[in-house]
Amino acid sequence: MKNFAAISSVGGKVMALSGLILVLSILVSYPFASMFSLVIQLIGHIVTIVSAAAFKIGYIVFAIGRHGHCLEF
Repeated sequence: MKNFAAISSVGGKVMALSGLILVLSILVSYPFASMFSLVIQLIGHIVTIVSAAAFKIGYIVFAIGRHGHCLEF
């Protein structure tokens, strides 16, 4: 049971970190785009896609940990 708690914790941390990066990359890519160079905007768009994928992976890991504890969401 202890391993599932660690799995849930890792999944939650991955979701939190990737969610923060996602918000920051969206801010760089869209509302504040005029303040950044084209290269930084391009990187922001790529990071948006990668961080969204990481968030989804974190959610899956979190769900596996919760399922191992037989807990509902």
